[in-house]
This record gives sequence, structure tokens and C-alpha cells, in this order.
Amino acid sequence: ILFGYNSFALDSTSFEELERVVTLMKKNPGAKIEISAHTDKKGDERYNVYLSGKRAAEIVKFLSSKGISTTRMLSKGYGSSKPLDTADTEAAYARNRRVELKILDLK
Repeated sequence: ILFGYNSFALDSTSFEELERVVTLMKKNPGAKIEISAHTDKKGDERYNVYLSGKRAAEIVKFLSSKGISTTRMLSKGYGSSKPLDTADTEAAYARNRRVELKILDLK
């Protein structure tokens, strides 16, 4: 799940991947996930933490609109503290504007 610069709006290209998450969650009703959102390093870090938190919340909102209980999701905004790519290029910045999903429990 990727985001444009300074945006927390879901792009329609994200829906296919998110639908796969919905399917996984419905097939595994005991599953719990962490939704970790990240930004690039541009801008103020406090704002980046806020923005990444909004990105994670958008994923929760999407998944809950598809019937997944919010009690099964932990959302966290990390700002720019965990970059995938440390290069100073637009491509690196784009890779860092992302959401990662991690399975916490599969009861």
C-alpha cells in the first residue's frame, strides 16, 4: 500500500491488495494484524508521525467497512523513523511512503 506525497487518501490501485487482506482476515477469524504506516523524510517529523497515523487509520477504516472488527487491528504511525531506502531520490521517498501489514496472531 503506497501513498502520494503529503496524502493519506487511498488510491484505487490499493484496493486489490486490501481486498486480499479482507479475504485473509475473513478466512482466519482469530487473526490480528498490525498496520504500520510510514512517510518519507521530507518535512517535520511530528507532522510525519501524524500523517502516518492518518494513513494507518485509513486502512483500518477500509477494512472495517468490509466487516473486519477494529479489535483485530492495531494501527501505528512511525513517521520517517523506519525507512526502506535511505537514498535522497524521489524513488526512495516513494518507497518509504507505505503501509506494512504484519500478522500478530493467527489463533
